[in-house]
Amino acid sequence: MKEILALILHIFRKIPVKKKEETPKKKEETPVYKPTVDIPSPSDIVPPGNIEYYPNSGSVDILLGGLNIPFTEMPKVWLTTVQDTNSMDAVVDYGHTCILVEGSTEADKKIMRDYLQVGEVVVYQMKKGGRKIIHRIIDIVFDVEGRYYTLQGDNNSLPDSAVVRDKHIQWLLIGVIY
Repeated sequence: MKEILALILHIFRKIPVKKKEETPKKKEETPVYKPTVDIPSPSDIVPPGNIEYYPNSGSVDILLGGLNIPFTEMPKVWLTTVQDTNSMDAVVDYGHTCILVEGSTEADKKIMRDYLQVGEVVVYQMKKGGRKIIHRIIDIVFDVEGRYYTLQGDNNSLPDSAVVRDKHIQWLLIGVIY
């Protein structure tokens, strides 16, 4: 009996054992941000010297006098959030506080619009009482009627269809608080 058992063990040692194939563990996927194009950046509107931090009170001041836009009077400021459209993800999203400025006078509004360049993020409104849209300027063109802007949300695949003129531009984004 011992001899038969030894013979059987000897035979089994010679037979290659097929290992159970292990299925690879599924790696937990995390979303990876992959920009598809280089998005132009806004110009430097607020000089670093115009931002002051007060450690004792924990407050931060943005001094609006001396911005890189040569306003003749103190600009108007609008603190707002945006609708949850995802068009400006990942720069601005619902719940973020946008800091926007506008010229206080018609002359200062013109100065601000003359300052605008590709890359600026602005709020425009096509008709009074209509929806306000915050998008990035991707092109500026002149025609017989004057200057017009092509705008696009950073997360949108196509530019806005509207022909946006100076009169439609209302506010300029100078900062975002996340």
